[in-house]
Formats: sequence, C-alpha cells, structure tokens
Amino acid sequence: MKWTTFLIKDICGGEIGPLSFSGTSMSEEKEEILLNSEKVSEYLGMEISEEFIMDLFKKIDFPIRKKNSFFYVKVPAWRNDIKEDVDLIEEIARYTGYSEVPSELPVVNVEPTPDEIEYIKVEKIRDMMKNLGFNEVVNSSLISETTLKLSGLRGVPLLNPLSKNFAYLRPSLILSLLETAEFNFSKQIKNLRIFEIGKVYTEENGEYSEEGHLLDHLTLK
Repeated sequence: MKWTTFLIKDICGGEIGPLSFSGTSMSEEKEEILLNSEKVSEYLGMEISEEFIMDLFKKIDFPIRKKNSFFYVKVPAWRNDIKEDVDLIEEIARYTGYSEVPSELPVVNVEPTPDEIEYIKVEKIRDMMKNLGFNEVVNSSLISETTLKLSGLRGVPLLNPLSKNFAYLRPSLILSLLETAEFNFSKQIKNLRIFEIGKVYTEENGEYSEEGHLLDHLTLK
C-alpha cells in the first residue's frame, strides 16, 4: 500500500491524506533479516558492492542498517513474498538485471566407478547368449498362483496382491520364461530362443532371501 501510494503521488502529484483501516487489524512490525554481503556475491556469482546493497534497499523503502560485515534489513508489511535472506538476494538480482548475472554450469568432478567382477560376468554371459542366437527377455518378478502350482515349487506370497496373476514372487526364472512362452504361443509365435538374467526369491523358516540368477534359458520350436 505504501509503495502504491508513493507511485500515485510521484506520477500524478497531490498530497497524501490520513490513512484509514477497515477489517481485522494486523501488525506491520516484522523482524529484521540478516544479510551477508559475501553470500550475495557467492549466490549471484558476481561482486556486489556494499554501497549498492545499501542504496538499493533504501530506494525501495526497506529500512536497512549495517553492522560489521552484515546488513539488517526490515521488510515492509506489504512485501509478504520476502521471508529470508535468499529472497533479498533475489531482489538484488532483479534490480541488478538478470542478464548481468553470470550463467555457467557448475563444474563437478565425476570419477568413473570401477566395474565390479559380477557385473563383468553378467555382461559376458549376456553377450555370449546373444551371439548364440538367444533373445533376452525382462520379466516381472511376480508370477501367478496357477504357474506356481504347476511347477511344484514354493513361492513367496504377497500380503496384498492386486491380482491372482501377480500373487507370488518367483522362486525360479524358468517360471517367468514359461509364462513368456505361453504368451508367445497364443500369438502363434512358436520358435523361441529366449533367456533371462534376474532375481529369484525364497523363504525358509520365516527368513526371506533375494538371489541373483545369472542365467536361465529356454528353447522351444
């Protein structure tokens, strides 16, 4: 309100009359925000002089005082968007001109992660199977109750399955491959050479385990 009144007087002229309020009264007192000039330069990536900071906030009617290397800025009640020092820094950037603020990508030193032995093994097996004419498939770890019963294996049941088709965690990759084969057979695709590298799940005496299986393959004609 103060800023609007100032603009009206500055542009249109006239005198400012007495203020009147209606509705719920609210305090205009706000705590001072501590602003470090070094932080301003660090955040904006450019040198901002203390004189510029002092002059700027005085011009936009922000009471400001300096003590040692810190500024204490009191935000007017009508600026509810400014709550902490980074908001003040954004205000400085806005009046400095965003085009003046350097735009550079941060420099990060990223060191390569050494390949693990297991990862190298998996990649070699994957390449070998592809060279032998097999196609890799990536199946869900969830299998149906029907598939599990036909296998005679023990799967890990889900507590709250969304469907009977996804009710158990697979104890073997071959079960997922059989479901893949069944789906392809229904589409009249009967010449299959597929393999999968993935994880299986087991339960024994109330203890659950997750294991990575390097290879299960299936050839059907």
